[in-house]
Amino acid sequence: MPHDLSVADAPFDGRWWAPERPDHVVGGRLFLEDEIWSLKLLGWLGEGPPNQQNDSRPTVIHGQVGTVDVTLLSLVPGGWSGVMAGVPYESAFSANTVLCGVHCDESITFAAADVSMVNLNEWTKRNPFRHQIEEGPPLRDIVVFEHPPMLEAAIDGAKAVLHRTFSQRDNFFEFLEIRSLEAVLFEFDSSLSLDDVYFEYVRPMRNLIELVAMERSAMLAFRVLPTGGSDGDWVQVLSGVHRRAPIPAPKHHWELMFGLNDVEFATVLPTWWSAHRKLGYMPDLFLSLYDRGNVGVQFMTAASTLDGYHRHYDPSTDHSRFHYADRLDYLVSRGGPIFSSAVGNLELWKVWVKEARNSVAHRFPAGARVESEWMTTVHVSASIRLLLSLLFLEDAGLSEDQRREAMKRSKEASRVETHLRRVLPEWFC
Repeated sequence: MPHDLSVADAPFDGRWWAPERPDHVVGGRLFLEDEIWSLKLLGWLGEGPPNQQNDSRPTVIHGQVGTVDVTLLSLVPGGWSGVMAGVPYESAFSANTVLCGVHCDESITFAAADVSMVNLNEWTKRNPFRHQIEEGPPLRDIVVFEHPPMLEAAIDGAKAVLHRTFSQRDNFFEFLEIRSLEAVLFEFDSSLSLDDVYFEYVRPMRNLIELVAMERSAMLAFRVLPTGGSDGDWVQVLSGVHRRAPIPAPKHHWELMFGLNDVEFATVLPTWWSAHRKLGYMPDLFLSLYDRGNVGVQFMTAASTLDGYHRHYDPSTDHSRFHYADRLDYLVSRGGPIFSSAVGNLELWKVWVKEARNSVAHRFPAGARVESEWMTTVHVSASIRLLLSLLFLEDAGLSEDQRREAMKRSKEASRVETHLRRVLPEWFC
């Protein structure tokens, strides 16, 4: 049975039912709105009319879109329309996760996952296509597809395999479309829930690529293999982490901080996985700085990430003895000469960040007004993002020379210095 629904094809019209009432089928439309999947039904899936004593709305919904089996998980009930004391003729749900290719419940577990995302192709820099001239007559220029070698890495709880996918689409008369994507296959040591698959494996991989690209990287494909399933049983996952906005064009490989040609796949992945697990949500907070947001919120997110990073990096330390200024001293020392040359006077930088942070977090009267002095706040926030980039690159196993080269490629350090020299020239006297 085909599993080829995609976010771009939404909305989906189909037939829907509750697993406990498979004979009661209603029509409805599944669509994506503000990154949330919403289902509008022309009927009611519960038993009897809803009231305070009877709220029998399902927690899982099964459906069929064309010939594709669909399961909606993590449901949030919406409203309904109907006459008083009668069965509603319209109802609504929101779902965080849509599984295509299976009917299941929330207890389903998975043995493997396969994921592709924007900028992964550019990070690996492995072109599988080559032109080949065949002798004639007549001469023919053909395109040959060659699978790059699969690369493996042992990470905590799984084996990661970098491989290349291949697909084609045509109408036999007008066009032929060939597509190939880099993908990372995770083969788990033990079965995992879907939430654990994303949180423990897909999320760290995505965060690594976003760190390298210095931008959000949308998911291109996300598949999971149910426990006990075979090659034909892969299930497609459509969830709220897929953005409705058009997928941005990937960066050129020379714009990335580093590529797979600079590191070993078998080394960088376990190193990054170990650091990522230790640092908790700090990589996620850091990467949120690439989203658009309020100036003051962005600054406080950056300043708080510095605080949280230090606490997570060495949890055995008695952190009650550390003030925020002490944390800045430690993190700036790890930033090294790359960071110090970008911000000029380190002491003035630390004072500005500490006092601006305390003026918001503790309502201290001293310190910059982060909203009214927004131009300075923007560029100091960028300098904090630079420092965090250097810290995370070190956590991924890059040497100082590699981090210096990463800054040259991204031009991140030079941009920070240029803007800070304009708004705070006294830092560079």
